[in-house]
Amino acid sequence: MATQSASTEVLSKHCDVILRVGTPQTERKLFVSSALLSHSSPVFAAMFDGRFGEGQDLSADSPRAVPLPEDDADAVTTVCKIIHVQVAGLAVTASPTQLVSIAMVAHKYDCVEAVRPWSIIWVADILQKPGVPDFEKTLLATCLLDMAPEFQGVSKSLIRDRSEVSISAISNGEVFLSIPILERVLKAQIQTQYNALATFDAIIPLFGCKARTEDMAFFFKALL
Repeated sequence: MATQSASTEVLSKHCDVILRVGTPQTERKLFVSSALLSHSSPVFAAMFDGRFGEGQDLSADSPRAVPLPEDDADAVTTVCKIIHVQVAGLAVTASPTQLVSIAMVAHKYDCVEAVRPWSIIWVADILQKPGVPDFEKTLLATCLLDMAPEFQGVSKSLIRDRSEVSISAISNGEVFLSIPILERVLKAQIQTQYNALATFDAIIPLFGCKARTEDMAFFFKALL
């Protein structure tokens, strides 16, 4: 893969489309293959099949520019690299915020199948670090990427490993996850904490003097 500049990347030697991603201030140009994008994404397939201006007179000699001003440039770049099998330098870890951005792009352009194998790697790493900022966003990402086992794993981690859960972080400003699902996660988390405290309250008196009992109480409650 040849990289012309920080804002321009060539992902295909036979590119016939230039994706102009992001706002004018942050725009990134991706030289891509319409055939490869169409193979992985029904949305791109419809865009480039000739019925719309973006798909007419496509040629490697004169690539057609396609603006995507509303999309996240980093996320689109990652998705396009995966589709074009330009993954030699792709990071094997991603933050929850990065993951959900990638998931939203994959969901929007219906290329979840292409992105899912890498997402399994990213989610597995995130699940080892439930205390990272915005961990909750991983729940939305696994939902958008149709990753049922990972969705269950993230749900359990939110209930078991987090003392607080941010609904705004989970939703990421979107409405993909239904309110009942979010309510069930919160209810289960509260019940788990209640059960743990009830158990600790029953065993703490066994530790002897009042001072030691208070120390153990603070210790156990800090674990929640």
